[in-house]
Amino acid sequence: MAVSYAYVTTNKSYSYAAFEKSRWRDELEARKSEFELVKKITGSSWKTMILGRKEDLGGSETILKSQVRFQPSGFIMSEDEKVYVLRFGAGMKYRLLGVRRENVLCVIGYDFNYSAYDH
Repeated sequence: MAVSYAYVTTNKSYSYAAFEKSRWRDELEARKSEFELVKKITGSSWKTMILGRKEDLGGSETILKSQVRFQPSGFIMSEDEKVYVLRFGAGMKYRLLGVRRENVLCVIGYDFNYSAYDH
């Protein structure tokens, strides 16, 4: 599995721009945790990620694109397409949202405050 960041939304609420300058430590910790997540999933298979518990690093759940409250940047999706949601961060409080294209997880945005979709 590979990861692409080419389609991350330009909506600041659902990207790392959501962190204010005064929260730089929180952003750094989030980026470190995301790095650990990416390291784990790129070293495994799609099947491992899909079958993993959503509460664990590297596990996932799916939602429909129609449930997501932002648009990816330059990425065409149908409203019934699956979006993979992976948790990361201290207490697994952050979410990475991505779409599968062949063997690539295309990251389309982040949920740092539980507002990207109905939880």
